[in-house]
Amino acid sequence: MSVFGSPAIVSSDLQFTVGVLKEYNNFQKHNTFSSMLFDFMGKNNVVFSNGSEWKHHRTIINPSFGKISLFMEPMSLKIDEFIDVIETRAKMNENGVTVCDDIQKMTLDVLGVCVLGEDYHFMSRGDEDNPLCWYRDIVQFASKYPMRALGIFNKFPFPSTNKAWKAVTKFNNYIKTLFEQHTINPSKYNKKSLIASFIDAVNNKSLTYEEARNNITVFFLAGHETTSISMQYILYNLSKYPEYQKRLRAEILKQFPGDNLDYESVKDFEIITNVVNETLRLFSPITFLPGRISTEDSEVNGWFIPKGTQIIINIWNIHHSKELWGEDVNEFNPDRFENLNKMQKSAFLAFGGGARICLGQTFSLLEQKIFLIKLLKKFEVSWAPDSSLEISPAFYSPKAENFKFIFKPIERQS
Repeated sequence: MSVFGSPAIVSSDLQFTVGVLKEYNNFQKHNTFSSMLFDFMGKNNVVFSNGSEWKHHRTIINPSFGKISLFMEPMSLKIDEFIDVIETRAKMNENGVTVCDDIQKMTLDVLGVCVLGEDYHFMSRGDEDNPLCWYRDIVQFASKYPMRALGIFNKFPFPSTNKAWKAVTKFNNYIKTLFEQHTINPSKYNKKSLIASFIDAVNNKSLTYEEARNNITVFFLAGHETTSISMQYILYNLSKYPEYQKRLRAEILKQFPGDNLDYESVKDFEIITNVVNETLRLFSPITFLPGRISTEDSEVNGWFIPKGTQIIINIWNIHHSKELWGEDVNEFNPDRFENLNKMQKSAFLAFGGGARICLGQTFSLLEQKIFLIKLLKKFEVSWAPDSSLEISPAFYSPKAENFKFIFKPIERQS
């Protein structure tokens, strides 16, 4: 087959996939589009760059994610706000409450504080004109009209397209203003936020402003949409498998009997990591891994790959292969991640793979662990009687309208 005139291979073969991800210099990130999304994210960042340029971005960014513990307090506070919202809504709606929009707002609030160093209180006043609203407008447009967002008709003056382009302009101008303000008055900005690291990198001339800005927008996309969708499907899985929810809650109460959480204990609490990973295996928001192109004639696992061939990895098929995962491949079984064999470790691609695995993995896992610990200590979660799971093709996310849960308060023993 071909994609936009270039020969392309869509593969579900694990050995081929491992070879492509391992030989990342021969199979580089490739983007042929001139599009709204690239105006938003830019191309010169840790996701889309290659070679020495990619290594440079990675070297600058890595230290920030070595300080992930700094994000624990703001994450915890925002998750507490979410739980308060759910508690209020659950009392008013005993037959079930929708959660998708609230979880999305919570994860955006977390990004506002941790990445931009600003609290926009998006959960309580998200409809105001602020950077998180502009970001959401861009993502919602890309989800609903992917062909327009990726370059086809992206300049046509449809009302929805015009709105999204305005949001891109507003967001980009805001980030520029934020950098300028923090450079003029460095004592003003939050040293614990990710933007502080990028501002220092620009001031030290290790990154240009454009490179720093592009990486910030990438972290918005990587740190919000997939994390939000993962949390929604985790609630679905735990409600459909109540015996595992009960077991998980018992482990949480044993490990965290009090209200305070310490970073090391949360980080090392692997049972939740298994829940997150199994959820992402079953319902990976990214169903394909596109954007690789062969820079020279190559051979991978017996396949001859001509120069200029685009490689698209079918994550969904690999994650649902009975040969790799067993006959219970379509069942929720977090325990399978306790003892993965070598093939299964290579086959789990929710965060990508190889040297270019997602940098935001630890950030997302920490947020999801805090979320589950706090929520399951407070509520028993069950699937509402009139609920249904309808999946949107965009990001493979659940449609919000009928995706409802009942939250029954846990009686705390004194």
